[in-house]
Amino acid sequence: MRERPLAIAAFVILCSGLAVYQTLLIGNGTLELLAPEWLDRAFGNMMRHLVRGEFTVDRDVIAPESFTRNGETYTYFGIFPAFLRLLVSPVLDDANGGLARLSCIVAMVSFVGLQVRTLWLTHCSLAPAARSVALLAVTLAALCLSGPQIYLLASARIFHEPIFWSAAMGAAFNLIVLRVVLSQGIFTLRDLGFLATLSGLALNTRASVGVGLCLATTLIVVLVAWTARAAASAPRQPFGSARLPAAARSRSLLGTRVLTPLLILTFFAVIAGIVNYGRWDNPFRFADFHFYDYGSRRPIQMAAFLAHGDIDPGRIWISALYYATGIPYLLKSTPPFSAYLSDHFWGLEAPPLSGLIVNPLLIVLAGIGLHGVFWRPANLPGTSIVPLRLVLAAHAVIILLVCASMNAAMRYRMDFAPFVSLAAFAGYRELGKAIADRSWRRMVVRCALALCIIGIIGSHYFLVVHKVWANDVPMEVRLKLSPYVPLARSAFQ
Repeated sequence: MRERPLAIAAFVILCSGLAVYQTLLIGNGTLELLAPEWLDRAFGNMMRHLVRGEFTVDRDVIAPESFTRNGETYTYFGIFPAFLRLLVSPVLDDANGGLARLSCIVAMVSFVGLQVRTLWLTHCSLAPAARSVALLAVTLAALCLSGPQIYLLASARIFHEPIFWSAAMGAAFNLIVLRVVLSQGIFTLRDLGFLATLSGLALNTRASVGVGLCLATTLIVVLVAWTARAAASAPRQPFGSARLPAAARSRSLLGTRVLTPLLILTFFAVIAGIVNYGRWDNPFRFADFHFYDYGSRRPIQMAAFLAHGDIDPGRIWISALYYATGIPYLLKSTPPFSAYLSDHFWGLEAPPLSGLIVNPLLIVLAGIGLHGVFWRPANLPGTSIVPLRLVLAAHAVIILLVCASMNAAMRYRMDFAPFVSLAAFAGYRELGKAIADRSWRRMVVRCALALCIIGIIGSHYFLVVHKVWANDVPMEVRLKLSPYVPLARSAFQ
């Protein structure tokens, strides 16, 4: 109990420091939070239209990312950022924009803070002999100072805000799941309600992440129902249910625990369906690129969409190579690769970079975690392995959707965070057990430190690269940083 106030104070100080540091990065060395960003008036405009029961937006706030259908202007972005502006409208006016940067910082600090909280939870679940303070410190540094959450702070353009918020929702989702899994407990009504709420909010923020979280919640609810019914019919410890309280065996409570999260999911799905229908006349379509104004000016890109659709499994292997190494971008203008890539993809966006460099430690931990969860489950509590496998499988759907998409951009690597992070936390636990009382613990920590340093340097360098390549970053900043970026001349063409 004595450590609790100190831990809370340390966490608050850490989050405050992160907020200042991230503001400096996104603000190009300044602490200016309320500053104009590219298309930053769109969500405020969307909010004002939604409160009037309209699903359109004004063309001047969304062009060139506008969609035109029946003479009206639409956008495909989720409504959650617009809802945030509705909440703060009594205090902050977003009529002329300026809230995007603040929203991005709040989302990103929330994401990293939740990741840190999950790491601490995982660390404390280990036996005292398996807890390595050095490994904890190195992993903490990697979570805070490396990954797409660093290089995407190049700007607060309209694409980044929903990506950041959906990542924060995924991090909160993982925290709840791991808290239950590591304590060998059961998913209570409160847990399931939070999971369903996070999933529904994500569905109305970013469809790819929302679909994965909704699938994960549904699988957990099905598992809870199956486990409780098995316990009621055969109380001799089916599926490791000896720890289930007697109340969980009652059918009435089971019905409440199952129906409540499903009703929450249905509520948010109906909201998303209403918005989708108002935009595209189809409640299940989150974007219809037949009406994309940019596509009408780019016949080659439109041809790729018409030939293969916005989601095509045939793109997965190329996209995986793109997000890992950036090689497909470098080959997109080189025959014979150029013809194939232009035929299948709407775009392979700049800047070219290797995703493996920006957070190598988490990727290695994720590999260790996946090996432990699926091939060496004995290291985890017996009743915990099934929900962990189900959630990881649902998170993998997010990655498959992103890799099958017609457009590839390095900002989409943020969508990988729910899967990579959850697997990495499982890997941290595996590694902690493996190095307990071992003479090679120091070597493991040194390797982890090397990977952490590579990730931190790589992430910050690619932040510079992104700033040079981003048209919405002030020109004086781009020119000042361009000498440090190879191929910088291409960024200004």
